Amino acid sequence: SFFGRLTSDIKDRYLFSASLRADGSSKFAPGNRWGYFPSVAAAWRISEESFMTGAKNWISNLKLRLSYGTAGNNRIAALAYMQTYRSRATSYLPPSLGTSYWSAGSRMSNPDLKWETTVTGNIGIDFNILKSKFDGTLEVYNNETKDLLIDFPTSGSGYSSQLRNIGSTSNKGIEFSLNSAIIRKKDFHLNFAFNISKNINKVLSLGGLDEMTANAKWTSTTEASNDYKVYVGQSLGLMYGFVTDGWYTENDFTWDGVSWILNEGLPDNSSITGKTWGPGALKVKDLDNNGIIENSDRTIIGNANTKHTGGFNLNAQYKGFDLSANFYWVYGNDLYNANRIELTSGLYSYRNVLSVMAPGKYYTRMNYETGELITDATTLGEMNKDATIWAPVAGRYLFHSWAVEDGSFLKFNNLTVGYTIPKSLTSKIYIQNMRIYVTALNIYTWTNYSGFDPEVDTRRQTPLTPGVDYSAYPKSRTFNIGVNLTF
Repeated sequence: SFFGRLTSDIKDRYLFSASLRADGSSKFAPGNRWGYFPSVAAAWRISEESFMTGAKNWISNLKLRLSYGTAGNNRIAALAYMQTYRSRATSYLPPSLGTSYWSAGSRMSNPDLKWETTVTGNIGIDFNILKSKFDGTLEVYNNETKDLLIDFPTSGSGYSSQLRNIGSTSNKGIEFSLNSAIIRKKDFHLNFAFNISKNINKVLSLGGLDEMTANAKWTSTTEASNDYKVYVGQSLGLMYGFVTDGWYTENDFTWDGVSWILNEGLPDNSSITGKTWGPGALKVKDLDNNGIIENSDRTIIGNANTKHTGGFNLNAQYKGFDLSANFYWVYGNDLYNANRIELTSGLYSYRNVLSVMAPGKYYTRMNYETGELITDATTLGEMNKDATIWAPVAGRYLFHSWAVEDGSFLKFNNLTVGYTIPKSLTSKIYIQNMRIYVTALNIYTWTNYSGFDPEVDTRRQTPLTPGVDYSAYPKSRTFNIGVNLTF
């Protein structure tokens, strides 16, 4: 990387800067490795103008800022521009040729890959009012990212996908922050800081396509695949799946002496679940009303984008004691709880482990005292009158709206309490300053999300699949005790 900057300051009122960054990356083929990213910024300190003299008593600083610039992204796998091969074992070759061979990788190479570029425009106002009682910032921005580095599906080519520079997206938003010295006294200080932001995301282009699907790939197979949808003119992060409609009851089937037969007029989901299990089986909505549940019955069932985010801090000091507390929140986003699908399923052994599927809660057709399978509808109805969820059996994993949850939360992130021992005591042992403190991190989260932590985003092989929670390790709660010493 190379970086250069030019700055100018006229009378501490008119500020200007320009920069040029050159970045090189071996992730791109020769000829495309270098990207050049210029930017310019200007500011006007309005409070220093003569016409603001009369407002000095209540406005000590007022500055208008403008900026425009570019930045690059090369966060892709290495060697994507080259054809790669992998070794495979085989028993079909003659002994003289060995037991393995080289085959092309699953991803098609692309020698034309180049830097993804984000162009940003920003307008901001900084203010300090009421003799520094309040200071803050208001920002409005517009970002456009072009030449997106996206793993594009290439079915029918012999490869699963190819990295390409296609399409563009925009992010428009507003951010506001405010700091206040609420109390300023000799022995007591109390400060408060607050910030909030809102971002609106939109897909501007998909390289000639109107829409495309994306795969979070939390399973090792094609089950629950193509679980995100991307449309030109809409936001990224749209979750695509079936709408949950409870479960089939004993009144939806007739026992013919050998198996359960679905009654006429009810949608059949065996084509997507892989098996028809009879009463207690998961049921999803037949959106096109053709009597068969199939891929055409999928729709948008979640949105990973937030309505707003923010946080606030409290800092206080009373004589030798000090306290700092930090909170932040996210509101209005959906999370794709893939754990909820896998860990309530009987598809594989020992994976039905969530308490929502505890015995006595799910629908069952077995008498656990005798081990007998019940086929009488009246008996089944009585056995399952308190059931709260379907039976934990399926032919394959299925993404449906039950696994989409509200990801909003408020987190008490950290708290620090300290005490500075008076110098009259520490000076006797040749210590200029001594402060003892206790810090707690990740203290508590207020949320309705059923997973370990709503602050999760695990499947980001592509930016098209945000908000997936799968096998994320729970965040730990940490406590620290420390001493600051100045000799």
